[in-house]
Amino acid sequence: MPNDAFDVPATDYEARLLLAALDDTQHRIPSDAKTRTLNIMRLRHWARPVLRDRSGSSIPSNVRHWTLTHHGVNAANRARTAQLAEQFPVAAAAVHVSEEGEAHRDIVVVMSEPAVDGTVEVHSVKHKGPVRVPLTQLRELPPLPPQPEGDITDWWLITDAEGKELARVEAPDDPGARTAAMRHARVRAAVRRDKGFAVRRMYTSELSSPAGKRQGVPRISSAQDEHQ
Repeated sequence: MPNDAFDVPATDYEARLLLAALDDTQHRIPSDAKTRTLNIMRLRHWARPVLRDRSGSSIPSNVRHWTLTHHGVNAANRARTAQLAEQFPVAAAAVHVSEEGEAHRDIVVVMSEPAVDGTVEVHSVKHKGPVRVPLTQLRELPPLPPQPEGDITDWWLITDAEGKELARVEAPDDPGARTAAMRHARVRAAVRRDKGFAVRRMYTSELSSPAGKRQGVPRISSAQDEHQ
């Protein structure tokens, strides 16, 4: 079989089977896979049958299960990249969580189509410029809260990179709110973790909600801003 046969795009159904097998510790294809599809995947060298007994022939009654070959793993990775590219197209905003973990998450905007290795170029808020990251490390932004009602107040909502409430402070303006926010241990921890925090004025309708329950716009400010 020519090499380009290994690289044929998977159909939606084939992609579902490939991704399920990729996530299985033994790369087993789901047992309810259609026989015709399994035969196609076998012809493409994406899958192979594991027999009940090595001395028998490869007749269906002798097949214990099907598993991915290395070509199948490659096809599954291509399917995952295509799936993620649809979820995070160019100009989409996302949360980047690197291998270093949640403490190093970043807000990014996708700037390119995925490369062969499954990475995309993004604009990083934390690094203030373009970087390349794997699509598999992108997460959807949390949903934005509805616009609050009432009059604007001198209370300010302090939130982390994902928009979760860290503190509430009373101040006449933005610089005063940032100075007051830095007196809170949770805010200082967010600065160390996220290199910044976000502030916004609160509305009267928000003041009655329990502390820690409000949601803000996900963002990361520079650490320099926090000490203005």
